[in-house]
Amino acid sequence: EGAVTLDSTKITDAAGTGLLIADREGNTLVNHGDIIGADGQLGVDVSNNDGETWFNELDATSENATAVFSRDSGRFSVLTGDINAVGGAAVDLEGTELNMNFNKVSASGGAYGIRIVDADGVFAITGATAFASGGVIQDAGTGVYLKNVDMFGVVGLDLDDNNVGLEADNVERLALTNIRVTDSTSHALDLLNVDQFHSINSQYLNSGSLDAAIVYEVSEAGTRVISMNSNTINATVGDGIRIEGLAGAAGSSLNFSFQGNAVKTHANFANAVSLDWNGILLANAITNGVQTLGSDSVGFDFTTTGTSLVQIGLGSNVIQLDGTQSTAVLMNTGGPAEIVIGGNQMTFNGIGSTGLDFTLAESADVSILSNTLVDVGGGGTGMLFRSLDGPSTIEIEQNALDFRGAGALVDRGIIFQTITDTVTLKGTKLNSILNATTPFFVPAGTTTGKININGTNLPQ
Repeated sequence: EGAVTLDSTKITDAAGTGLLIADREGNTLVNHGDIIGADGQLGVDVSNNDGETWFNELDATSENATAVFSRDSGRFSVLTGDINAVGGAAVDLEGTELNMNFNKVSASGGAYGIRIVDADGVFAITGATAFASGGVIQDAGTGVYLKNVDMFGVVGLDLDDNNVGLEADNVERLALTNIRVTDSTSHALDLLNVDQFHSINSQYLNSGSLDAAIVYEVSEAGTRVISMNSNTINATVGDGIRIEGLAGAAGSSLNFSFQGNAVKTHANFANAVSLDWNGILLANAITNGVQTLGSDSVGFDFTTTGTSLVQIGLGSNVIQLDGTQSTAVLMNTGGPAEIVIGGNQMTFNGIGSTGLDFTLAESADVSILSNTLVDVGGGGTGMLFRSLDGPSTIEIEQNALDFRGAGALVDRGIIFQTITDTVTLKGTKLNSILNATTPFFVPAGTTTGKININGTNLPQ
């Protein structure tokens, strides 16, 4: 078949599918398609084509059916357009090569708002900086569903009151900018085996999952990148973010960058940011604001297993613990680690909280520099080395720990609880520890070197 060109094509309330392009070997070009599907009928169906289907502009609307549908076709290209569906999916694409850019995509009330499966190529929504400028998907089972997709990027999309905001499985690149995910019954984002995940200036608010608002899991070995900048996460019942390498992902590498975000959790036993990884890890959390309202909660929770080197940096974060028995930073390593924690501000408003809680395997190189901690609730601990294996090196300089709670409570400054093999302490610059019942403790004979506590080099 030869090429076909359609200029300006407007179809309204056709008896069947609004525009059907199917079983073609040649290319099809539509300069402008304006398709309004009848109740219960597909708006546009592009299926089983060997040739390319190209829309310079595609506007499609449907009611109780899918607006844009495609199965098993050659490249399906759209330069721009607006899609809207009520009672069905705005877009349902499977087995088709994609080159799609839409200005706005909206849907309400269907099983999916957007569904893309087994698709090479690119799907993009190019809204603007304003929320909802790229469309609104609401009251769906899953707002966006992606499986075996190359690249998916959206700007300005709202996902409101869906069961799951966005679910992705085996996606090469996922980029979310200026999106807002609100009132999901379950997860805001549920991600599995996403190689590169980027979220910028987006909001994830009031999800109902007891697990976490954002879940990122990996079950296959590979190289992964997570970059989250200037986002807001408000988790009403579970964790804020949970990142986990599952059994099949052992030995994978992860580059995790988390900067300028605001995370708030409300429940007891909630983690604002939780990362559990077995493999090479480079993690940086910089200039974030974290608040935990519930008790027994954690700001940053890092757990690593295996023998690969992990590098973790936490800098200039503000962490507020409002509940009791909570922890600002919890770290548990299974292999060698390089850790730098500097310039963070921690505040305890509840009783019995801990600033930094470490369980570290041998070959740990840790620098804790210029952090401040204010314990208003009382009964807190500044730094707790719960378990530390040597040979390791711990540098502690220019930290300020201020315990302002009730005098009847026991406050502890820097505590080394259990040390195996010899650990080297470093730090000539003063660490100020005010009003602590026990400013400093280390088991005798387990360390070399000294750190400066209130002007005295310890241990003596």
